[in-house]
Parts: sequence; C-alpha cells; structure tokens
Amino acid sequence: MCEGQNTILCAFGLRSPRISAYEIREWTYDKMCDNDKVVTMAQMDGPKRHTHINFRDNWRKQDML
Repeated sequence: MCEGQNTILCAFGLRSPRISAYEIREWTYDKMCDNDKVVTMAQMDGPKRHTHINFRDNWRKQDML
C-alpha cells in the first residue's frame, strides 16, 4: 500500500493570518466536497503550517487540482 496516494498538501505562508482547524474543515466541505464521505481526514501540522487532506478516491483529488 502506498501512503500519500490520495493526499493533497496545503501550505500556508508564515506571514499569512493564522487559520484554525475549524476554518479549514468548513472550507474543505463547503468548496471541495458535496458529501462527507469524500474526505477521509484533514490533518494540521501547526509549526510547519501545513494541512494534509486525504481523499477517499483519486478522481476527487484530481478534480481539486
């Protein structure tokens, strides 16, 4: 099994305003997904200001890109 196959990394600049986990979740479900079964997990890495979004299928990830 290959890790990161259906994952997108979102990186935020250090000078950009801080964004909360709730805001990322709302943006993800509002803009990218029609239902809750498309995104399996969204994980934040606070110090690096990265967010990993895992999709259930590769086709949804391709639609986002």
